[in-house]
Amino acid sequence: MKGYTLIEMMVAMVITLVVTATMTGNINFQKRTFTEGAIRSRVNQNLRGTLDILGTDIRIGGENLPMGFPAILITDGASDELYVRRSLLDEALPVCQDIIGGELNPNITVADDASLTPGCTVSGIETAFGRWDTYRLAQGGTIRAYAYNIATREGEYFLVDNQVNNGTDLTLSNGGTTGFTNTYPAGTSVIYVLEEWRYRLQDDELQVLQDGDTNEPLSVMFGVQSFSITATLQDDTVVTSLDSDDSWTEIKFIEVSITGEESKPGGVITKSVVSRFFPRNILSF
Repeated sequence: MKGYTLIEMMVAMVITLVVTATMTGNINFQKRTFTEGAIRSRVNQNLRGTLDILGTDIRIGGENLPMGFPAILITDGASDELYVRRSLLDEALPVCQDIIGGELNPNITVADDASLTPGCTVSGIETAFGRWDTYRLAQGGTIRAYAYNIATREGEYFLVDNQVNNGTDLTLSNGGTTGFTNTYPAGTSVIYVLEEWRYRLQDDELQVLQDGDTNEPLSVMFGVQSFSITATLQDDTVVTSLDSDDSWTEIKFIEVSITGEESKPGGVITKSVVSRFFPRNILSF
């Protein structure tokens, strides 16, 4: 019986090695393609999911807020910041005795029959005050309220843990634990139950701060390389910032641009998305 020659065996080994190398290369290529496709899909899904969250907040921005209130703010910088606000209750309460900046102000008077400030009678405020009380109790007894100076357009959060109606005046109590930075004069200041979302980019993490709480930011997306916000106004002017002196009711739409990035073997995958959103509460004016 004739066997294989050494040359035939070497040829067979070379052919086997070539076939094996080709198959291994194809497998590795398919693996890389699959891995890159999965990463690309994940980045795209994260970006789209982030835009869905942002879009929902932008659409309901300005709810129960007047035209002059800074319901939507854009801070232009190396990375933009977006503030979106709405009132959770239909009623705002007036400030009927001055809130003094730098002091604790444990009791905030929102109605006072002895006051000469217009709109500060108990009978005129009592119904709204009762709705605040119902809402506060439903939230466990303590809520974050927002004092706002109409003249200066300054505002800040403070805690409300009790409400008192003694028949001649109505007060919100914070237990003496909240100090105020700004002064809020009677007659030109109001108090809201305000919900605020502040979107910002920290390193590569897109965060949202809720109701002015800078201690516990919520993560929206990791791997974000850029976050850009512009507003197009009704006259088609494009602006990169909106401050408290600008009217949010002049917005035609807000454009959000986000770039995400994730590492892959041998490099990175980068994806950018852009979407436009319209604050629907503008239609109320």
